[in-house]
Amino acid sequence: MLVIDDDESVRRNIASFLADSGFSVTEAASGEDGISEYSSHHPDLVLCDLRLPDLDGLDVMQRIVHSDNETPVIVISGLGEINDVVQALRLGASDYLTKPIKDLEVLEHSVRRSLQQAKLLRDNARYSAELEDSNSQLRRS
Repeated sequence: MLVIDDDESVRRNIASFLADSGFSVTEAASGEDGISEYSSHHPDLVLCDLRLPDLDGLDVMQRIVHSDNETPVIVISGLGEINDVVQALRLGASDYLTKPIKDLEVLEHSVRRSLQQAKLLRDNARYSAELEDSNSQLRRS
């Protein structure tokens, strides 16, 4: 899992909580670092702040989703503006949380739900491919 946030205390707090919850967590303090970290390690999930010093969080999310649309991205923002929420969800965010996250159990629930949904989508794609292959073999027989 990758946490991208320029606020060190927020990033470390989230990363520590998720690590204590059993997740393997890496961190990035900027959008460019986050994209580089994502490209190097291909984490199962990305938590990304919207307001980053170098790149807009929506741009970071869009680049990640464009390179691999199976990786869930949870957007975190201190602003909570409805336009940002709508745009993030349209771009494929699996969830949108507002800072400060007062109850980290909500974060853990969102992470687990997003990971489960991604697993179900991968399993569904695999089963569809296997079914199509079986149907092709039956037609040839």
